[in-house]
Amino acid sequence: MLTEMDKYEIHCGKRYLDYTEDAHFRALRDPSNPESYESNYAVLKDLEEAETSLARIELFFTGTKAQTKLWSRPDSAPLAELRPFLTAHGYIIKEYQTTRMLLTTKPSPLLLQHKCTVKCLVGARTQAEQTLLQMCCNDHDYEIKMMERQIAAGARLFMAYSIDGTPVSCVLGESFGSAFYFSDVFTTHSYRNRGFAAAVIFEGIRYAKDVGYTDLFLDCTEPGPMHLYEKIGFRGETVNRFWAFRDTLPVGIEQL
Repeated sequence: MLTEMDKYEIHCGKRYLDYTEDAHFRALRDPSNPESYESNYAVLKDLEEAETSLARIELFFTGTKAQTKLWSRPDSAPLAELRPFLTAHGYIIKEYQTTRMLLTTKPSPLLLQHKCTVKCLVGARTQAEQTLLQMCCNDHDYEIKMMERQIAAGARLFMAYSIDGTPVSCVLGESFGSAFYFSDVFTTHSYRNRGFAAAVIFEGIRYAKDVGYTDLFLDCTEPGPMHLYEKIGFRGETVNRFWAFRDTLPVGIEQL
């Protein structure tokens, strides 16, 4: 059964991506960047009318240059049910794990949090702030444009500043109904391990609680950041996920 948090999450991409959906499937796309996994994917919610659903999904991606792919989301049918059907239709499955972490406890007394200025940015940014955003996105133009679209759709960008006013850490907070999701946590290399990331996340938490969001969460795949999130008060559980790609696995997918 879906939690309230999950119910909200599955609809968020519709704010800034093309989509089609019915009771059995959902598909989202961005013709401006067919290479983006997270902007071009489909979900099979169940196997009822699966042949028709898959045909509609493949038609939806025709002409976009995006490889047809399915992604496990909270409302996906279980992989154990999907595997025989997808394999029979030429899909190759890549499984992976992530940790979904929900804010459930108080911060650890061992947490290092820098006492610095933190701002919530929703409009114009200075050149220095834009530079930090570009670093967060590894200077990938599409990642920057996608973050801009998320902000325009209601997300909030939080930035922490050093004593001389230089932006050094950031996190994006995206709302899902009553839930608030943190992503893109980044701190410039020379300012890491000094409490700036904790400061910027705590400002996001304060904002979310003031607005009235009840579920604050994030996803984590690396052990290093997980230790920080646990000190802040997040607790998680391992989630099994998968991608299913039509015909071939794309280059780089093994990094998952």
